[in-house]
Amino acid sequence: MRTKNSIYNVLSNLFIVLFQTIMLFVVRTYFIKILGEENLGLSGLFTNILNILSVTELGIGTIISFSLYKPLSEKDTKKINALMNFYKKFYYLAGIIIIVLGILIIPFLPFFVKDYSANNVYVIYLLYLINTAFIYFVAYKEILILSDQKNYKLTNINFFFMLAMYLLQIFVLVKFKSFVLYLLVQFIITLLQKIFINIYITKSYPEVDFKSKNKLDKKTLKEIKDNLKCLFFNKVGELLIFCTDNILISSLVNLVSVGIYSNYSSIITITRTLINSIYTAVTASFGDFALKADGESKKVIFEIMDFVRFLLYGLCTIGFFLLINYFITLWIGKDYVFNKVITFIICLNFYLMGTQVSLDVIKQAIGFFKKDRFITLIQAVFNLVLSIILGLKYGIVGILIATSVSYIILPCWNKPYLIYKYIFNCPVKKYYLKEVLNIFVLVIIGIASYYALEIINIPISIIGFIVNVIVVTLIFTIIISIFYFKTKEYKFLLDFVIGRIKRIINRKGTPASE
Repeated sequence: MRTKNSIYNVLSNLFIVLFQTIMLFVVRTYFIKILGEENLGLSGLFTNILNILSVTELGIGTIISFSLYKPLSEKDTKKINALMNFYKKFYYLAGIIIIVLGILIIPFLPFFVKDYSANNVYVIYLLYLINTAFIYFVAYKEILILSDQKNYKLTNINFFFMLAMYLLQIFVLVKFKSFVLYLLVQFIITLLQKIFINIYITKSYPEVDFKSKNKLDKKTLKEIKDNLKCLFFNKVGELLIFCTDNILISSLVNLVSVGIYSNYSSIITITRTLINSIYTAVTASFGDFALKADGESKKVIFEIMDFVRFLLYGLCTIGFFLLINYFITLWIGKDYVFNKVITFIICLNFYLMGTQVSLDVIKQAIGFFKKDRFITLIQAVFNLVLSIILGLKYGIVGILIATSVSYIILPCWNKPYLIYKYIFNCPVKKYYLKEVLNIFVLVIIGIASYYALEIINIPISIIGFIVNVIVVTLIFTIIISIFYFKTKEYKFLLDFVIGRIKRIINRKGTPASE
C-alpha cells in the first residue's frame, strides 16, 4: 500500500506541477508583455517579503504531519482529532500574526520600492498580504490527507481551479491590463479551491471530528513544542536564505534587476518544485516505513533516493547553464538575459540547494529536528551579512556568490554528517566521496555538452532548443552510464524501469476477458 500510494502521489504531483509550469509560463509571458519588468520586479519583491513573514508558521505542518503517521496507521481517531484541533488553532494564530506584521511593514515599503513609478503600490501590497494570510484560515485540513499518503485524490479539484485561475488571469491582463484585478482573481479562485478541498476532506474522513475539542496529552504536546523550538531556527534560516535575494537586489541594485532575476528564479523554482514534488509525495510513505525499519534499511532507501536526486538536479543544472539564456531569449527576448557569470552562479546555487532534498526527506520523515537546529540559521545570518558586503561592492554577482559560499561552508557537509551518525549509525566518508565524484562527472558532462552545442551551433528557434535539449540529455545519459553502471543504485533504477516497461507491455498484450 505504501508503494501504491507513493506512485499515485508522485504521478499526481508531477501532473499538477507540469500543468502548473506550462500555465505559469503562459501567464508570466502575458504579465511581462502587458505590465512590464517593473511590475514583475514588484511581484517578486512582495512575494519574498511575505514569505519571510510566514516564518510565524514555524514549520508546524512538518511536525503535525510527522505526528499523524502513527495514529493514522493505528486508526487512533481520538489522537487524530486532538492533533487536528491543535493544528487548526495554531494556523489561525499564524494567519493573524502575519496580517499584523504585514500591516506594520507598510510604512517601510518606500525603502524597498524607491524606484517604482506607479501609485498603487500599497493596494498591490495589501492584496499580496491578503493572499498570503488567508490560506492559514482555510487550509489546515490538507495536512490530514497528505499524512495519510492520499493527496493524489485532490488532483481533479486542484486541476480545475488552477485552470480557471490562469485563464481568468490572462483575460483580465489582456482586457483590463490591471495588476490589481490579476491579484483579485488569484484570491477569489484560491479561496473557492480551498473551500472545495475542505468539503472533500471532511466527507472523506467521516470518523474525524474537525470541530473536536480534544486536547493533546502532555507527552505529545511536549514533543511538538520541543520540535517547534528546534524547527523554528531552521525555518527562519530557510526563509532568510530563500527570500532575501530579491529584497537585497531591489535595495542594493534596482527593481528592474529584480524583474530579470525573477525570470531565472521562476524557472529554477518551478523545476525545484517539480523535482521536490516527487520527494514530497514519498515522505509520508518513508515515515511510515521508518517506524519499523533499522538504520541500514533506511540508508539503502536513502542512497537510492539520493542517486535519483543527483540525476535530476545534475541534468537540470547542466541544462540550465547551457540553455537557460537560449530559452529566455526565445521566450521573451535577449533584453531579459544575464551574462554567463551570473547564469553560472544561479545554476550552482540550484545544484547546492538540490543536494539537501533527499537529506531533508529523511529528517522530516524521522522527525530529526534537534541535532542541526542552529545550522540553517547560522548559514542564513552568514549569507545575509556576506550578501550585503559583496552586494555593495559587486552588485547582483556578490549577492548570489554569498549564497553559494554559505551552502558550501555549512549544510553541504554538516547535515549529511549528522544524519549518517545519528540515523544510519555509520561513517559519512563514502557520502562525501560520492558527492565529489558526482561533481567531477558533472564537470565532464558540462564540458562535453558545451563543445557539442558549439559544433552543431543551431540558430535560436523552438526546433533548435529541442535539439539542444536532446543533445545534452544524450551526453548526460551516456557519461552517467559509463561512470555509474556498476553501482547498486544504478542497477536498481535500471531494473525498476525495465520491470515497469515489461509490466506495461505484458498488460497490453493480455487479451481482454470475454
